[in-house]
Amino acid sequence: GVTVESVIAFLEYTKPDARQIAKYQQDLAALPPLPDMGEKIDLCERYTFLDISQNLAQYGPNGFDAMLGAGDGIERILSVIMFRTIDWDTAMRNGNQWYDRIVEASNHEARKDRKLALELIDADLEKLTKEITSPKQVTRVLLGSSKSVGTVVGNVMICLLLPAISIAQDAEDRSHQQVHNLQVAFALAAYRSDHDAYPEKLKQLAPKYIKKVPGDIFSGKSLVYKPTETGYLLYSFGRNEKDEGGSSHSDQPSGDDLRIRMPLPADKD
Repeated sequence: GVTVESVIAFLEYTKPDARQIAKYQQDLAALPPLPDMGEKIDLCERYTFLDISQNLAQYGPNGFDAMLGAGDGIERILSVIMFRTIDWDTAMRNGNQWYDRIVEASNHEARKDRKLALELIDADLEKLTKEITSPKQVTRVLLGSSKSVGTVVGNVMICLLLPAISIAQDAEDRSHQQVHNLQVAFALAAYRSDHDAYPEKLKQLAPKYIKKVPGDIFSGKSLVYKPTETGYLLYSFGRNEKDEGGSSHSDQPSGDDLRIRMPLPADKD
């Protein structure tokens, strides 16, 4: 986000011509794609879960006393017995099913589909968090088979280790949208260089100045574009998915829209 704002300021104050902007667009297109959240969860969060599970399976409570609150005497003996009754294969399979769901949800192309799938996961996790502390589940741990204990332990670890998936997804969508908005700003600057004015409609930019005008990830519609006598206001909705007239977090009152305004607002300081 900071980088995008810096590039917008660069466009405003250096006034590059269309030829220079075309080179900048090539440089921007040559950058590697932003990291994929689903892939990071699959490779990082999943393996963190599996690594912790295997350490617990191999060493038991050793090294985890502070986390478990296990001390000397009977507490220590009970904790060792508990670890020996856990089927860790079941616990890890249980955890893997949750990560499979998250990766599948993250891979939906449309934001509305991703959001719905992740909200269902969040709801199931909230339900699971309540279940694992119920007397029924405690009894299941104390009296159940090694596999049933493994299932419960896998549930507990998932509730402790899963990151805030929906918030991370919102951040990823925001990053992608900011890059899309920046691409349009480059195209608008190039058009202005050639025509001494900004276009009346964004569709006038394609295909000469931009191959295709991107849409709004959050609304699922076109970007909001309002040309003025001296510049323009361009914005997409933020994660609240509301049209706040281009009001962003730096405005008073603040909003959630992701906007670019040309010319840049005067420095309040």
